[in-house]
Amino acid sequence: PNPACNNAIVKMDNTDFIDIIDCMGREITAIETRGLTQYQLQLANYAHGVYFVTANAPNGSVAHIKLVVQ
Repeated sequence: PNPACNNAIVKMDNTDFIDIIDCMGREITAIETRGLTQYQLQLANYAHGVYFVTANAPNGSVAHIKLVVQ
């Protein structure tokens, strides 16, 4: 669900890694996701606010998702 409180599941297809970026453009974390079809983000330590999840594919394509943490 978006907004999320404790965790969020990111579903993906053929990504090498995902980045979590805060609203100021700072990278919070980078997670290797090669071979995964989904990843559960633990949000308990994230401050409330807006984040961007960026999924990076091996061919260079990038997908962006806005995530609101409550």
